[in-house]
Amino acid sequence: MLFMRNTGPWPDEAKNLQHQDVAIVTDPYAGERIPEIEVLVMIDVCYCKSMSGAVNVY
Repeated sequence: MLFMRNTGPWPDEAKNLQHQDVAIVTDPYAGERIPEIEVLVMIDVCYCKSMSGAVNVY
């Protein structure tokens, strides 16, 4: 639940989320480590950048 709160996926997106879809990257603007989530939307892949609080929970 904390991961969902800090990343903001829809419930169906969170249900289908796999370990290979998450990458921890450094945000070039803030300098913080954030999770970058690869989300499948319809037939396209979108990238969701999240809050830094989700790194510890992940």
